[in-house]
Amino acid sequence: MVFFISLLIDGALAGAIYALIALAFVLVYKASRMINFAIGEWVMWGALLVASGVHALGLGLVGAVAFACAGMITLAFAFSRLVLRRMTAPPAVTLIMITLGLGAVMRGLGAVIFAGVPGAISLPIPVDPIIIDGVPIATDKLVAALVAALCIALVSAFYRYSRTGLALQALADDRQTAMSAAASATLRLISC
Repeated sequence: MVFFISLLIDGALAGAIYALIALAFVLVYKASRMINFAIGEWVMWGALLVASGVHALGLGLVGAVAFACAGMITLAFAFSRLVLRRMTAPPAVTLIMITLGLGAVMRGLGAVIFAGVPGAISLPIPVDPIIIDGVPIATDKLVAALVAALCIALVSAFYRYSRTGLALQALADDRQTAMSAAASATLRLISC
């Protein structure tokens, strides 16, 4: 029974990470009406950039995460500018093929570019599992699940309570109406 409970808890903690990745799928789809089949590769590149920041550049964990964030923003901006902006009203299958191709390219380039970078990162958390009634809970997975839950809560709060989040929701729900409202507001500002 202890083994079953241990597997159940381990699965739930891993599920929190998958929930964060699923949130990325939803955000990309709502913002662009595009299903990005390369989300896993984007996550892989983010992790590899953190590992590069720690091992190759000698940054601390916080500096390596900041380095990875900057690198991923740059990569996303370049992909948007070089590929997505050049396409005018592509069919859905084209966007699917682009993201599948991007995933293959990212996997191949990741293996070449980050070949010498160790994948393991020492974290400032205890290595020993927490044991509750004989059930071990991995501390690294627990911390990762807590960080994922915090990120999900922050994104949810942003979309629910901020003016920008509400505008992005309106844009995702009905792009045409949101664009009309924005144009109307712009015309009102110009006429004042």
